[in-house]
Amino acid sequence: MFNKLTDKNFNILLLIINLVILVAFIISGISLSIAFSVLVLLTSFILCTTHKCDFGSLFVLISKCLKESLWICIIIFFIGASISAWMISGVVPSIMYYGFMVLDKAPVNFIFLCFIITGIISYFMGTAIGTISSMGIALLGIAKGINAPIALTLGAIVSGAFIADKLSPISGLLNLTLNSVGTSYKKFFKSSLYTLIPTVILTSILYFIFGSILCPNIDTSKITLYMIALRDNFIISPYLLLIPFVVVLLTFLGVKTLYTLPIGTLLGSLCSIIIQKESLYNTLNSILNGYSLKNTTSIISPLIRGGGAFNMLEVILIVAGSIVLVSILDEYGILYPLTELFLKNIVSPLKLIINTSLLSSVMTIVTCDQTMGIVLPGKLMNQHYIDYELQEDTLARTISDTGTIIAPLMPWNVNSLIILAITGVSSLVYAPFTFLCILNPLISVAVSHLQIKYTHKHEKARA
Repeated sequence: MFNKLTDKNFNILLLIINLVILVAFIISGISLSIAFSVLVLLTSFILCTTHKCDFGSLFVLISKCLKESLWICIIIFFIGASISAWMISGVVPSIMYYGFMVLDKAPVNFIFLCFIITGIISYFMGTAIGTISSMGIALLGIAKGINAPIALTLGAIVSGAFIADKLSPISGLLNLTLNSVGTSYKKFFKSSLYTLIPTVILTSILYFIFGSILCPNIDTSKITLYMIALRDNFIISPYLLLIPFVVVLLTFLGVKTLYTLPIGTLLGSLCSIIIQKESLYNTLNSILNGYSLKNTTSIISPLIRGGGAFNMLEVILIVAGSIVLVSILDEYGILYPLTELFLKNIVSPLKLIINTSLLSSVMTIVTCDQTMGIVLPGKLMNQHYIDYELQEDTLARTISDTGTIIAPLMPWNVNSLIILAITGVSSLVYAPFTFLCILNPLISVAVSHLQIKYTHKHEKARA
């Protein structure tokens, strides 16, 4: 049992100290894994010295948090492994090849197709940044070749890519959301369709209109070069697409991600050895350390690289550190001022959803990363959703529709900085055209309002 700290001024001061240090680490370019480790140690030290908190109880709490977060850390580990396994096996190259084929055969609206293709690819790859750094870079190169508006093109690419972080069953951020809230992917997916479908339809219409006006024609010569390079370096086959399909299908059938990802990694490894004729050593080395193309002079060399289980260790430390920090702050009542700010004046389920959206968004904006925007509202708001008879999947959907999806819109966000490093384009340029990330939070609240209104209407009718 932990003694809640009731000194409001102390709690606010400690929250500000944590926030300032976190932002300082980000600005200075120091890893968030180090930042969260420092914050956990510093917060523990302050609590033990100034308020005589029991170190033994604190140690037990930290151990419990690490134990509870173990499975999400294992999932993230296998996400890195599966990405590189799917690269060396030809799965990712095949996905890219058939994506280019769509562009080549139906060059009617380049901007619209950029959004659709990256959206589909990102869902199966499970990583927004990974999609942007592979297919996104290729599409951006084509855009430059045909003089398409770079801001609009990258806006469409980023919109499609971030469907991964919002919806993909093999996304680390989504699995963190499901873990924080305590719901299954199947329930979450069904709930998310209510907000995703209208968002995608409206976004597609906007990209189709803008694309028709600003980029009516495509020169397919560069697309052909990419397709030839992919065929020269990999055996391309539609059968390889069955691997991500099987992983997604197993997830829908109720198999836990903890099992589907190793299955996907194993299938990718077998295809690497049997189909691509890679050695066992090269396959295992890629799975553990990441994949890079042997032919470094190829046009696709910068596109097919990355992944690796060991390369996910930093992400694992960030996730574990954020979970431990939030748990310490919550257990000792330090989050109460923040909780009070976002939970006061809640008189309806809709108000709860709006405040959840605000909390998740504010944490993503302020901390420059989505992790706290997921973990904090997931932990703080869970019981309140139960009190208002709202399902956990609604909470997960709200977080995913707001704090997760808005990340690439802020120039100081880690995601935006990575996109800038990859593409050379600032979010100040592409953000106004990232329609999905802009519309999704608004549509999420609107749909929630209609769902609540519909539920109340039917409850009155039954009464």
